[in-house]
Amino acid sequence: MNNNLGMRKILIVAACTAIIGCTGGIAHSQIITIDKMATADGITGTLTNLETGMPPKKEYDWVFGTSSNTALLTGGNLTVSNYTSNIINDTIVGTSGWLNVDSGTLTINSGSSIANAVITNTLENTSINIIGGNVSLDSDDTIDGSINIANGNLNVNRTSIKGGLTQTGGTTNIENSSKSASSQLVVSGGKFNINSGSYDLNNDGDRVSKGTLNLGQGTGETVLNVSKGEIESEATVNIAKNSTINVSGGDLTLDNTDNWNGTVNVSGGNLALVGINKMQIQNLLNPAVLQQYLVIST
Repeated sequence: MNNNLGMRKILIVAACTAIIGCTGGIAHSQIITIDKMATADGITGTLTNLETGMPPKKEYDWVFGTSSNTALLTGGNLTVSNYTSNIINDTIVGTSGWLNVDSGTLTINSGSSIANAVITNTLENTSINIIGGNVSLDSDDTIDGSINIANGNLNVNRTSIKGGLTQTGGTTNIENSSKSASSQLVVSGGKFNINSGSYDLNNDGDRVSKGTLNLGQGTGETVLNVSKGEIESEATVNIAKNSTINVSGGDLTLDNTDNWNGTVNVSGGNLALVGINKMQIQNLLNPAVLQQYLVIST
């Protein structure tokens, strides 16, 4: 037998096997430019791009793990509905235009981003889940649903998240934004930065249990008003010199791992200082606060 011929047969079989093995796993990757109208429905897993020309519309698979298609929103209008934590939408990159979440959950993965130039509107009982990537919101946006962030970045400027915010990881930046008393803030990981303006913990369900709370990271004055809820000892709290915490209710615990360079005013609620020596306490708080509101633990 000709050894070269035998070797060629082996290589041919191996090559055929490799090709056959790959064909089942090929994901068709496309950039779907949306500059007019488009809808995405989790029930069918389809993004329908309505556009002029022939044919008048095109349909694409848009389910994470099934397709590798990216919706590129460049000035049109994209409405998303019926996606869930089990049927997850594929990648979205929004640079301008309108993004509407009418029902279900919009997931932002590591390849996704929503710029603040995009006008984002979410209805009540909907959610945005950020597991990577970046989302920027501003005063033109209406967020009646909730936001959950586990990884990535959320930037909130001059707007509010009416459905509540839950953070287990990632980074949230708050700039001159408010929180209504009907919404809840729950932070158990990541960094929650209040960089400027005045922000309120005003719901009994507001809770910062872990992670890092940074107050006053920007150039202007920053105020955190605590009237309800709780900031616990396991959370790292950094209070910059240009920032103030006003406690009128709820519970605030600071310990010797926190950085306290700003001002803390207490008119109600409970302030607990853990592992901070008495000389530090006297320098930080006035006598009225010491007598009426303070709980000291070593």
